[in-house]
Amino acid sequence: MEEGGFTLVSRNRGKAAMPRSPPPRNELSQGFTYKSTNKNAGSNGKPKIEQDARSVSATLDAAINSMRISALYTTLLLDLAACSSPIPTRSVACISYGIGSPASSSIALHQLALLVLMHRQFEVTLLPVLDAQTLTPHHAQFTSLEAFDPVFTRLDCEVLKLYGITPIETNERAHRIITGPTLFYMPHCGHTMYSTLLSANWSSRKLSQIRVIGNTFAAYELIPRQAAMQRQSPQLMKVLPYTRAVSMDTVPYGAGDVFNNTSYHWFDGVDEVPDEDSFWTVIEAEVVDDGEVV
Repeated sequence: MEEGGFTLVSRNRGKAAMPRSPPPRNELSQGFTYKSTNKNAGSNGKPKIEQDARSVSATLDAAINSMRISALYTTLLLDLAACSSPIPTRSVACISYGIGSPASSSIALHQLALLVLMHRQFEVTLLPVLDAQTLTPHHAQFTSLEAFDPVFTRLDCEVLKLYGITPIETNERAHRIITGPTLFYMPHCGHTMYSTLLSANWSSRKLSQIRVIGNTFAAYELIPRQAAMQRQSPQLMKVLPYTRAVSMDTVPYGAGDVFNNTSYHWFDGVDEVPDEDSFWTVIEAEVVDDGEVV
């Protein structure tokens, strides 16, 4: 499968598991602690913030090094390496929503570790692909890397900047209209966020350029409250027949429920739906109090 600037091969097409509730984003256990910082910082707090950021960074680096040799990450790279179709672009934007606070949550920190690893993989090694115009090999790259979560603190933002990630200043509520191939990194977000993202880009041209790492979409077909899902996340439910995915939940990861019920998604065949088809009519979602909406 080749389209929209991405290529991926599915290795597991079995039925998805029932969605499990994501773990609390403020979990402090999981066996890591931060080094003490200078309590005599200046009144503006900047020296202390910088020291705290370096401390969190040291913990994050350890998580990155651990994940780099994990079965989960090496399996993900094998999935990518199995791709043989040409990717017709070298530029991929990456946007992360809702990972939580890496400074206070172990789960958020390990999710950030994977994002940083993917960023480095795309920037440094990646798979050689063919330029659609010149048919010469090149390497795809993240052209931008941004992140938002309403729980981000000043410390979290300083940590993100250390890894080349730009904190998003305003709450977009996942209503980001893409301008090119884009990977959305949204582990353990609410289903209404995925549907909002799809609604903002509800055309075959844009959907074919979107990839989402998030809760396994197919699992939403298995939950009993289908009528409510249709009202609350209409575009998500409509696109399910065209959704393809690689599960990231097939390999255990030692840091708890970091990637449970998580898959890498793309949309195949939407370009064959005629523009005048009622499929492309955006259905207004029922407003709900979704605790996972950022």
